[in-house]
Amino acid sequence: MRLPRESLLFLGLSTAICALVGLVFGISTGSLIDPSPPRASSTPPATASSLAPLPTSTAPPLPQGVSPAPPGPQRSLILIGVDDAQAATPQLEGVWVITFQPGINEYYVISFPPSARFHLASLSGEMSMRDIYAEDLRQQLGFHFVRDAVQSRFRAFSIEADVVLDRGDFAGLVASIGGLDLTGQALAGPELLSNYDQYPVDDNANRMFFQQQVFKLLFETMAAQSWTPGSLLTYIEQLPQVQADPARESALDAFFVGAPVFPDSTIIWHDYLPEMEIGATP
Repeated sequence: MRLPRESLLFLGLSTAICALVGLVFGISTGSLIDPSPPRASSTPPATASSLAPLPTSTAPPLPQGVSPAPPGPQRSLILIGVDDAQAATPQLEGVWVITFQPGINEYYVISFPPSARFHLASLSGEMSMRDIYAEDLRQQLGFHFVRDAVQSRFRAFSIEADVVLDRGDFAGLVASIGGLDLTGQALAGPELLSNYDQYPVDDNANRMFFQQQVFKLLFETMAAQSWTPGSLLTYIEQLPQVQADPARESALDAFFVGAPVFPDSTIIWHDYLPEMEIGATP
């Protein structure tokens, strides 16, 4: 029997409303979605475009009769990237939230561009992440406003620690693993930063695409060289901005406890998109 035209319209409208409600609920509760990797808005330089998505590894099977340990509470780290951490007024390059659950071999990363905009109850008016970070620096109370911005959109994140890495810190990390192999050519940190700087500061699509590919390649290279979460923690804790802050160093120690081993883990990457902006306050 053919349904009346009015019934078909009502059924389609109901389906669309249910889908929209599910999307809004997932974002507001901090449930991570898994969109397709972002596409660059223009043709990237040769070194950037050569970074193909990396193969993912899987954890080895447990011996027969051994049950996996139950996953522990979720932990999140806010990584704040700046141009020069020792400058009087460092300029924000980006914010990344790294999340894992002990017992699950996955790292979730969500990337925020400096231009991402929020309306926070803790601050008056609409502000970009760049200006929110600058306000944190001005008040010198830690990165409370950056945390507010993240948790205004992802309330389920349990943020354990935050840390600042600048361009020199990142270049040093890449140098400590012998550079990154891009199509057979090993590039050290300065060369990677030079390629990154070919994108204008307002070209979020290309910059975030480049970040995603380099983060994944860095992770895979560390795994291949038997780096552990403890090895990475040792590198971070020798940085001047961490050594000068015992409370932050202690928080980092606590965050890394139970972090999944690199060779058996995968990275799941998400970009903070314009349609996620503004719509919630903490």
